[in-house]
Amino acid sequence: MAVLAGVRVGGRSLVVVITVGEAASRVGRSPETVRRWIRSGRLPASRDGGRLLLDASDLDTVRDELYPMLPLPEEWQRLEDGTPAPNWVAAVALSRSGR
Repeated sequence: MAVLAGVRVGGRSLVVVITVGEAASRVGRSPETVRRWIRSGRLPASRDGGRLLLDASDLDTVRDELYPMLPLPEEWQRLEDGTPAPNWVAAVALSRSGR
């Protein structure tokens, strides 16, 4: 389950914190692989008691490395509501993996 660790107040942005298990399911890898990325320094994490917690935006960076996309035309880089377009390659790959 994702945990909101911050709120948007006075220009600060919302931070979504996730567990190792949720991170693994989001990128289609095992929890041990995510822990290995943390140990190697590829993915930053913090401890809360005995749990490792990750910033979801850091995981998005690793996901984009795993599923690279070609550059999108300027008009495709943002959705109609102004949010950045998702990584379509990752979305299709993960939808086909059965996870």
